[in-house]
Amino acid sequence: LEIVLNVRQFTVTGTIEWYLDVFNAAGLTLTSVTGYENTEKDATFDSDSGPTIRGTETHPDAWQFSQELRLAGETANFDWLAGFYYFEYQIDGNQRRLSAAGFRDPVFFDLETDSWALFANGEYRFNDQWRLNAGIRYTQEDKVYALNNTDFGLVFDETTVGDAAKQDDDNISFNVRVSWDVTEDHLLYAGVSRGFKAGTFNVGFTPINFDAIPVDPERLTSYEIGFKSAFAEDTLRVSGAGFYYDYKDSQAFQFDGATLSATTFNRDAEVWGGELEVNYSPIEGLDFLVIGSYLDATLKDVELPGPLFGGGLIVDTEMPLAPKWTWTGLARYQWDAPWGGSLAIQGDVTYKSSHFFDAFNSPSHFEDGYAFGNARLSWLSEDEQWEFSVWAENITDEEYRTYAFDLSFLGFATDVFAKPRWVGGTITYKFGG
Repeated sequence: LEIVLNVRQFTVTGTIEWYLDVFNAAGLTLTSVTGYENTEKDATFDSDSGPTIRGTETHPDAWQFSQELRLAGETANFDWLAGFYYFEYQIDGNQRRLSAAGFRDPVFFDLETDSWALFANGEYRFNDQWRLNAGIRYTQEDKVYALNNTDFGLVFDETTVGDAAKQDDDNISFNVRVSWDVTEDHLLYAGVSRGFKAGTFNVGFTPINFDAIPVDPERLTSYEIGFKSAFAEDTLRVSGAGFYYDYKDSQAFQFDGATLSATTFNRDAEVWGGELEVNYSPIEGLDFLVIGSYLDATLKDVELPGPLFGGGLIVDTEMPLAPKWTWTGLARYQWDAPWGGSLAIQGDVTYKSSHFFDAFNSPSHFEDGYAFGNARLSWLSEDEQWEFSVWAENITDEEYRTYAFDLSFLGFATDVFAKPRWVGGTITYKFGG
């Protein structure tokens, strides 16, 4: 099997700003941001790294255009902006599988997207201590999809399923946040926001039920409270937050090892947790950083696939790639080098508790908790243009997976492991001075 990756991409972005002085309103700025991108890709790869020939060939072509116009202004106690956004995107192509018997017939796909939005946001300062930030956005997004799986004779488009091959989504999103500067060194805040992710469609190599091909929009309501504080003349900085996320029809990803179908599906979800960050700089050049988080992420009413996993049982599962505990500690010291410039030495350690790689929480997708550390020694020139460094990643050579695919019906699973101990050096030069 010849591994191929050929990507051709053209991107152009333009930004124009006008500073206006009309209606006796100083500080008005009109901004236009225009973007265009075209991408073509040809790829062939070993799709499972298994003991037999099993590959994938894909040829997507895509282009997109976007235009944003926004008007911003400010007064003594009020900053605001309002605008319009337009986005057009089209992707089409084909993909096919390779087995010991050779390439199978291809799967053709075509997706067209048109989206536009109106938005506004403002921050009002009641006084030196209290601020209110609020925003609102209306989004309209339309999609038209066509799928022709010639391998299995499955056609999903407007001629076979009518309006089921279309997505017509509109949504009103918002955010409201109140901030209180208790003192110059202590801030409290609380906020609520609602987000939106438009619906989409599934494409795969194996046939799935027509009603599983469309994916509904995802809506998230988020609640957050937090604080930021500084102590000991700003040498000690502490911040923390607690949050609760309420997902309606979250777009969860699943890979069914019994049918080799990779699909997105809708399920409600709840996520809550907290974060704490402590940054301490006792002397000049010496910094300590500790970041910790707790996460409880539940995906509701997940139907387990096939007899290998429980055969249709409906259960709540842990969301994939969501460890309950994550901790990172970092220490860095920088000092003047005798020959000029500055030297710095840095070490960090990260710990992640156990978690799953899939929405089904299958046993082969369970990863025990692990920790790994990195170290770095560097020299930076006085003009900050040159930097030389040596580094070591995963110093203890910890063995852990970053992802996995359960292929139980074939008698094995595919595991993706993180890099082992990795030692190297880097030379960096920044142009422009």
